[in-house]
Amino acid sequence: MRKKILVSTFILVIALFVGYNITYANDVSLLGYSYDDDYDYDEDEDEEDYEDDYDEEYDGPLYHEIAIKRIIKVSSATQLQNALNNAVTGDKILLVNYVSTNSTVTLNKNVQVVLDLNNMAYTYNAKGNAIVVKAGKLSIKNANIKSKKCVVNIGKNASGELVNGSFEGQIVNHGTLNIYDGSFTRKAFSGKKNSTIDNYGILVVTKGYFSNAYEQTVYNNKKLRTFGGTFTCTKKGDESMAYPAICNGKKGDMYLCDTKVIGKTTAIFNNGKIEIDGCYTSSSKVAAVYNNKTGKMTVYCGKHKISNHKYPAIYNEGKAKLCGSDYAFDYDTHALGMVYNYKGTLTVERGFGIKSSLGVCNDANGRVSLKSARVSASRCAVFNVKGSITISGGNYCTKSGNTVINAREGTLNVKGGTIFCTGYYYAISNYGNASIKNGIINNKGSYYICNNGGNLQVSGGKAFSKRVRW
Repeated sequence: MRKKILVSTFILVIALFVGYNITYANDVSLLGYSYDDDYDYDEDEDEEDYEDDYDEEYDGPLYHEIAIKRIIKVSSATQLQNALNNAVTGDKILLVNYVSTNSTVTLNKNVQVVLDLNNMAYTYNAKGNAIVVKAGKLSIKNANIKSKKCVVNIGKNASGELVNGSFEGQIVNHGTLNIYDGSFTRKAFSGKKNSTIDNYGILVVTKGYFSNAYEQTVYNNKKLRTFGGTFTCTKKGDESMAYPAICNGKKGDMYLCDTKVIGKTTAIFNNGKIEIDGCYTSSSKVAAVYNNKTGKMTVYCGKHKISNHKYPAIYNEGKAKLCGSDYAFDYDTHALGMVYNYKGTLTVERGFGIKSSLGVCNDANGRVSLKSARVSASRCAVFNVKGSITISGGNYCTKSGNTVINAREGTLNVKGGTIFCTGYYYAISNYGNASIKNGIINNKGSYYICNNGGNLQVSGGKAFSKRVRW
């Protein structure tokens, strides 16, 4: 796989500099796997359609403590279990001593209870769950809790709130869980399923710090909403196995807003439905955001960074729509483009902007529609290797290379927009099938179109230099 990437990278770089007589590899895919195939999650959750009505300025839910009727002080796991067994709505259970135990404590009553761990160290030493909520609602605050495996497990008919503090171990949610703040990490390796958070229910995150050194930080296979927070994964992967900070399963429905996501190999890996709004994503390999073949993705404004010139910031194999007004990408040289569409369907609209050496690259019979993009590139703004690209609006500019390259197996349709080359190359360099019906095509120093043995039809548009070099 690495050899294929290196060969494809070399070919694309040569094409940017030379601009003609290049034959292109048919396979420049970076990944060919789905996380759902690699992890054996057995949850049989019903698929539902969710509709959210969040205001644009909404910062996520805030914690409001229930009215406290009585305070029960406990100093051991046994006393804590007794307090949960006899709890009524409005109880606050206050831990007043350090606890080290092998016993699981469980809330199994339909009551609303606050568990204040009072920043006391609570250590669970066995291999199961430290705290289980099977019924009712448990709010945990001022936590300092550790477990080799699971610290909190929320059942299907229960709900929970994690208010603040430190949680070292796994959080598993099958019900409804709100995370308002805190530090969440996974430091102990225990075989499979080493995520910091596994979500099969409804999870809402207001803020917090989430990290993992062994596997993906968050796995979501139902509904996840974030309105802040930082998610990091320090596990190093490669092209055959990326370890994302956030992985969305095939049944996953995810909305990420104003959230920072950082991964060594991949920040976000999507197999389901995802909306990314105003987020910062960063990675040094594979992609900052990877939309797999089963994924449906919408990316609004935000910043997406890749720090390795061999890989794109956004990699699409599924259906993706990029729209917004304040995109920013790393400016380094990127051989596969800052946005790389491989076999997928990609739509770029509403002021999407890229600054890079290579902007948008389309390959493997992918389909790209550029409606209102702003792509400023040093070598090539739009590169169609194999597939179809339609440009109907936007602005595309290159300083020292061909602005648009359409390869032999490419189909290019220009119906609008402005394509501009400020150097001595071409605004459009065509080797395949190209049709120009409208738009403004400008070249400061050479022909505005160079047709290199391709099938070119020009029936409209405005040119501000020599027209066509055949």
